[in-house]
Amino acid sequence: MSKKVVPTILMAVLFAAVANAGTVRGTVTDADTGDSIEGVKVCFLRKSSVDFRGVTPVSDELNFRTNNQGVYTGVVPGFFPGTDEIYIYTSDGRFTNVIYESATFAALDPTPAELQQDGATLQDAKSGNLNGIDFRLKKRESGPLQDGGIFEMIEMSDGVRLATDVYLAEGGSEKKPAVLVRTPYGRRAMGMDQQGRNYSAAGYNCVIQDTRGRFDSEGSEDVFHNDGWSGDTDGRDTCDWIRAQPWSDGQIVGVGGSALSVMQYMLAGSNPEGLRAQALPVGASDLYEDIVYPGGVRRKSLVENWLAGGSFNPRTIELMREHWTDDDYWRNSDAAEQVANVSCAGVHIGGWFDIFNHGTVRAWKTRQFEGGVGARGEQWLMMGPWTHGAGLPKAGDLMFPMNAAGIQAPWADNVGFFNHYTRGLPNPLANTPHVAYYQMGAVGERGAPGNEWKSADAWPPAESKDVSFFLSPGSLSTSRPDGTDVRYTYDPRDPTPSLGGANLTIEAGSKDQRQNERREDNVLFDYVVSGEPLVIAGNVRAELFVSSSATDTDFMVRMTDVYPDGSSMLMLDAARAAKFIDGDFKNPRPLEAGEVRRITVDLTNIALTVNVGHKLRITITSSNYPRFEKNLNNWPAGGNPVIARNVIHTGGDHASRLILPLVGFGQVAEEEDF
Repeated sequence: MSKKVVPTILMAVLFAAVANAGTVRGTVTDADTGDSIEGVKVCFLRKSSVDFRGVTPVSDELNFRTNNQGVYTGVVPGFFPGTDEIYIYTSDGRFTNVIYESATFAALDPTPAELQQDGATLQDAKSGNLNGIDFRLKKRESGPLQDGGIFEMIEMSDGVRLATDVYLAEGGSEKKPAVLVRTPYGRRAMGMDQQGRNYSAAGYNCVIQDTRGRFDSEGSEDVFHNDGWSGDTDGRDTCDWIRAQPWSDGQIVGVGGSALSVMQYMLAGSNPEGLRAQALPVGASDLYEDIVYPGGVRRKSLVENWLAGGSFNPRTIELMREHWTDDDYWRNSDAAEQVANVSCAGVHIGGWFDIFNHGTVRAWKTRQFEGGVGARGEQWLMMGPWTHGAGLPKAGDLMFPMNAAGIQAPWADNVGFFNHYTRGLPNPLANTPHVAYYQMGAVGERGAPGNEWKSADAWPPAESKDVSFFLSPGSLSTSRPDGTDVRYTYDPRDPTPSLGGANLTIEAGSKDQRQNERREDNVLFDYVVSGEPLVIAGNVRAELFVSSSATDTDFMVRMTDVYPDGSSMLMLDAARAAKFIDGDFKNPRPLEAGEVRRITVDLTNIALTVNVGHKLRITITSSNYPRFEKNLNNWPAGGNPVIARNVIHTGGDHASRLILPLVGFGQVAEEEDF
C-alpha cells in the first residue's frame, strides 16, 4: 500500500460503487533476462491532477505491487473526475523506471516535464479496458534521487546488489568520513532520507542501505544472518565499497536503533577496515541468547509477530524453530563471540523494560573490557526506565518523573561523538563516567527514594554486592531455611497469560500481576522491606534447585515491587528451560525421575529502590504465554502435551535462592556458591 493512505483508501471505497470500473492487469519483467520481477510498484495518476507548471516530482494516486510471478492487478474507477486519461508508471529504485509505455525517467516519480516527453503515453480509460499493460525494465547501477541523494546498486562479494542511497557531505569537495545505516525496514521509510540530509549538513557522507532481500535489494533475505563475518558479509562488503569511493576519506561510523542496531553489532563483529565508532540505541549482539532464545526458551510473541509484521521471509521463523539449541546456525549472528575483533568506539543506550535489556548491557560490558584496540575503554552505556521506546518515561502502568524523559546531551550528540573519532575534536562524553543509569523508585509516593540518574564506570557499580535471599514457602530470607519443598502443577493447556514485561508486539512494561498471582500454578515468595530501603543495582539471578515429573519443563521467574495497596508491579521476568544445564544451550538433556537439577534464571539487569513498607516478591511458575512459547513437557518423546508436577527445593544442599546486587546492604552472598 502506498504511504498516501487516505487517497488510496478513498479510491478503494469508490471502486465498490462503480459498475463500469476498469480492471488493470499486467506484468513486469527484466528487459535483459525476461525474468518476472516481484515487488515493483506500479503507479497511476490522472492527467487532471497534474500541475504542469510544477517542477517537483509528482505523487501517485493509486498503486499496485507485482506478486511473485511479476503480475499486478487492480481496479480503476470509471466515473472519478479526470479518470478518462491516466499516466501509468513504475516506481522502483532497482530499475530504470518507465512511463507507460516507453518513456524513462530518473527518479522514483516523474516530474511534470517528464510526463510530457515523447513516449509518455496516456492510457485511455473511457472504454474500461485496461488490460495488457506490460513493462520491461532494465536494471540500473546508479542515478540521482529527487531529494538530492544518489541511488546506487552496490555489488556484494557474491554478486548480489544492494539498493543504497548516498547523501554526499556538504561543505567543500575534500574527502570526508561516512555514516553507514543498514535497515530491513526500507531505506526511504522512518525518516531515513531526512537523516541522510542531516548528516550531510553536518559534513558526513551518509550511506543508507536496504539489507539483502529487502525492498529494492536483491538476494535472498535471512534476517541478521547476512550481516556477519562468514557466509554473507554484506556490512563489511559495503564498508569496502565506501572506502573505495572518491568522496570517502576511509573512515566510517555507524548508527541505527533496534534491528538497525543489531545489524551494527554484526558489522562491528566483522571488523571492517575504517570503522571508527557506532551509536547503538536499543540493540543486542547475540541473536540466540539475547533475542530469540533467552534461557533456551523462544520468545514467541516478539519473534513471530515481528517477522510476520515486517513481511520477512517465512522460512526464517521455520529455521529458528528448527534450531532451538545454540548450534552452528547462530554462529554468524553472535557478535559477542567476536568481541576481541571489535575495534570501534560505541554509545549503547537501553531500557530496564526493553526487549534488549540484557543484550545492551552485555554488549557494552564485553566491548568495554574485552574488545580489541579502539574498542576497549571506549564504550559508554545509558540505561533508563524505558521500554523499547527509549526516552519515554511511561513503562506500562508506571509513569516515572519527567527527569526520565528523553536521552539527554551529551549522550544524544551522535555527531559530536563521531567527530571525536573521525576528526580528533573533543569527545562530548570525555568527562562523563562510562555508565549512566536511572535508579528507579516507587511511583506516586512523595519523597520516595530513587527516581534519579546515577553514574559509574562499571556495571554493576562498584558499591553493589551480591546478596543471597533464600526461598522458603511464602518468604525470602537472608538466612538458610531448614527446607520445605514448594510444589505446583503446570498444565500447558492452561498457561499463565503474559501481563506486561520486556515486550515489543504485545503489552509492554510494568503491569500489576495480582491476577496471575491468584493462580494455583504460581508460587510466591516475599521479602518485607523495613528499616531501610532495598537498593538494587546490577544483574539479578535466581538459582533454583528443581525437579519435575516430566522429562522437560520450563521455569519462569517474575520479580515485582509490591506496593502498600497490594498492587504487585512487574519489574523483571525471565525464563529458563530445564533441559539445559549450567548455561550450556548446545546440549540439552532430559530430566530423569528423581533428579534434582540446579538451574540459573537470569532476570537481567535493573536499578530499583524498593521503598520501606513495600515487599519484594518473587513468583515462580512454568509459563508466560505468549511472551514465551509454552513448553508441552513432552521432549524428547513428543506426542500430546504432558502435565508437569514441578518442585522447587528450598533447604539443605538444595537451597534455592534469589541473588540480588545490593548497595549498602550488610550481608553478602557466599562466593563459593557461584
